[in-house]
Amino acid sequence: MKIPIITIGTGAAGGIDSVIKGYIDNGLFYDFEHIRLISHMGKSRLNDLMLFVSAIMNLLYLSVKRKNLILHCHMSYNGSFFRKLSFLLIAKLFKNKTIIHLHGSEFKEYFSSRGYVVKKLVVWMIHSCDYFVVLSEGWSEYILSISNVKPIVIHNYVDISPNDINREKNTILFLGAFIKRKGIYELLRAC
Repeated sequence: MKIPIITIGTGAAGGIDSVIKGYIDNGLFYDFEHIRLISHMGKSRLNDLMLFVSAIMNLLYLSVKRKNLILHCHMSYNGSFFRKLSFLLIAKLFKNKTIIHLHGSEFKEYFSSRGYVVKKLVVWMIHSCDYFVVLSEGWSEYILSISNVKPIVIHNYVDISPNDINREKNTILFLGAFIKRKGIYELLRAC
């Protein structure tokens, strides 16, 4: 019987959903029984609440029925943090393994602007999960500085198909949001 791994994250278009779909499409979970729980879509608060409650209920059901689950929770900040904190608490209750995968975003600003209790909860989460994953060495240094925990670095990847690509000189393809933290201004200055 394959080990069950449960991926929890947003289904809204963006980096987290792309990474999860990439992992699925490229066979990362081939040796596992993979279950995806979508906890957020960003369409409406009511829809997001229903998705969150459904994901909680599914996780509780799976935790009662199955043993040795692995949770891979993809997180950004704000509501995403609190949703993943809920899943982590359930996982700990049932002694399941947990991976919290931080997708950067505006987490530094979020953490620095929070009060004492939320900061303590963030640090508790980092200490309580089995593995804390970040996207870069810079994020690793930041998490180490706030928690004294050295996270695992897994860079986002690009699936490169072996297609022959015709390229024109001075043509740029930017596949990110046109916002400062995505590096668009640095890219334009480099051209």
